[in-house]
Amino acid sequence: MLFCITLSSQILLAQTFSKASNKSIQNSFTITDSIVVSGLSTNINATFGLQDAMINITHNNLSDLSIWLYAPDGTKIPLSIQNGNNGNNYQSTHFNYNTGNNAVYFGNAPFNGNYQPEGWLGTVNNSQNPNGKWVLKIEDCCFPNSGTLVNWSLTFSNTPAPTLDDSTHLPIIEIFTNGQTIVDEPKIAAQIKVIDNKTGTLNYYNSTPTFQGNIGIEYRGSTSQSFPQKPYAVQTWDALGNNLDTSLLGMPSEHDWIFYAPYNDKSLMRNVLIYNISNQMKHYASRTKFFDLYVDGMYQGIYVLMEKVKRDKHRVDITKMDSSSITSTTINGGYIFKIDKTTGLQNDGWSGTNMLCDTGNITYESMYYQYTYPDQNDIVSPQKNWLQNYMTQFENSFKTYSVYDTVHGYKSLISTKSFIDHSMMVELSRNIDGYRLSSYYHKDNNAKDGKLKAGPIWDYNLSFGNGDYLQATDCNVWQWSLVCPGNPVWWQLMYERDSVYRQDFKCRYTNWRKTVLSWQNIEHMIDSFEHTVHYDLNKNFKRWPILGQYTWPNAYYPPTYQQEIDTLKNWIQNRLTWMDSQLLDTTCAPFPTPNFVNTVKQNSTVISIYPNPTKDGKLFIQSDALINELTTIKLYNLTGSLIFEQSINAAKSRIEINLSSTNLSKGLYLINIQNKNNFTTKKILLE
Repeated sequence: MLFCITLSSQILLAQTFSKASNKSIQNSFTITDSIVVSGLSTNINATFGLQDAMINITHNNLSDLSIWLYAPDGTKIPLSIQNGNNGNNYQSTHFNYNTGNNAVYFGNAPFNGNYQPEGWLGTVNNSQNPNGKWVLKIEDCCFPNSGTLVNWSLTFSNTPAPTLDDSTHLPIIEIFTNGQTIVDEPKIAAQIKVIDNKTGTLNYYNSTPTFQGNIGIEYRGSTSQSFPQKPYAVQTWDALGNNLDTSLLGMPSEHDWIFYAPYNDKSLMRNVLIYNISNQMKHYASRTKFFDLYVDGMYQGIYVLMEKVKRDKHRVDITKMDSSSITSTTINGGYIFKIDKTTGLQNDGWSGTNMLCDTGNITYESMYYQYTYPDQNDIVSPQKNWLQNYMTQFENSFKTYSVYDTVHGYKSLISTKSFIDHSMMVELSRNIDGYRLSSYYHKDNNAKDGKLKAGPIWDYNLSFGNGDYLQATDCNVWQWSLVCPGNPVWWQLMYERDSVYRQDFKCRYTNWRKTVLSWQNIEHMIDSFEHTVHYDLNKNFKRWPILGQYTWPNAYYPPTYQQEIDTLKNWIQNRLTWMDSQLLDTTCAPFPTPNFVNTVKQNSTVISIYPNPTKDGKLFIQSDALINELTTIKLYNLTGSLIFEQSINAAKSRIEINLSSTNLSKGLYLINIQNKNNFTTKKILLE
């Protein structure tokens, strides 16, 4: 009898609420429509809840439309935001998870059938009472097209849209907008909550916050704003909306922050990797910290907290200036400026004198520089004139003086070590925007180290082979030789015309290859970052089902995360091999002292795992680093799911692990061994 009741409930627990609306959608207007739900259980969750939302809309240009669903408790789900590539009509379009990876933002109009919505539909299945008003909101952004909401429906069942696990080893940041819409300028007032119980402890969405406060938040970026996973610029504020310096996730206090969304970098780590390399070379780059982001209760995926490029003793540490810094001793620095796209409101600057297209046939074009510090609101005319004259002198030095003239030539104006290392990072990564966009420069006061320096590096998501244009995957070409017009004149000229600069470049590269740019160091960083995010990979790529899908401008899009990492590693190794052939010089003297700072803890101890492959599931892990140390062994599949964990306090240098009881299928796995002094991740094969 009990069995029959259970079976009946499984069959019968589904109910659809429909409405024939026939509402006109006028261009540049927003409409809402509602369905009143009644008679359901007062608690929707992972066992019974919203399964499907269906819409019928006629419209000639769906990319004008943004469509949201609001639950009775106010939870907002974006169903489809300006998708459809200018096509027409949603024809009985069902938003649910009967779709595989058929996300709506990959689709083309007309939309019919099943699609994964833009937001996570299961967010509404949060134990709220579903009985009440559900609202469909449709915003038509633009002239001249209009359309009609024909009808729509909601289906609730005992196979609801799944909820997402809210536990994570990453810190959690929650943003609450109080019903406002985040836009690209101006920032809206919102609240922030941080949950960060430190390494080794799980964080949960509803845990007690370790920090909460007020913020201003807006979209940031140019091309990246078009992706479903949005990047944000955030300022920490006091209750009155004034800037308030705050430490987030252990970083030095400031009020300007970047929530970077690594949507089109499926490794999630290209920026993180190169920024760590820069800091190890003792050239400041933004600190980074992975975290899980929620906006108004909806999971947005894995993000990276980054510092905005600013003058600060913990960021770009140059002399502070104000409007009175116009005397002969104060006007010469510090300054920060950049070469970049002119999107946004902060783009005031000046046009330089030249840009190089080809070293054989010198054709110069004007180049545009933008003020960063002091910014366009604070910099005064004498400072503008001084900085512009300095850069004109630098540019003209290549046309007027010999590259070997250390008194009047370019070397009298710049730090060649800074320029060499900056160029080396662009070239190592083949950052296709590296010289021509997001390219910062800074100059301190002459009383300090007053020569012009390149950096800090910024925006390396289109690097390490992640691009399908400008020969981005080619490991055997110099980035400075591409993009005409676009790259500034000096990078190619210095290397090709100045044999002293070229030899300095070779010697710095040769020395860095022994430390920062050694494959051991680079691979260790990659493995460490992979370990940091592994717990959340499944959740992140459910939210954004992009593995194996082309996302602009991916050249490669393998179907698994592990293959993304393998592709990244292989590309870097191939790039290093070619650069070695061009630059390694055994005659170079070593750096006078150890010249780099570890930003990711190195594992200097050899840890052996055998037999590998293993046929019976038995493994031995051997290292002197295991003796009398509590060591945790974790095994992951290639999607990042944890499938085995064991902690052992070993009395000897060898640990035996028996995986035979786990009933694992044959294949490749990742094994992580970690204690307080050591960390390593290796691949093992079960046969």
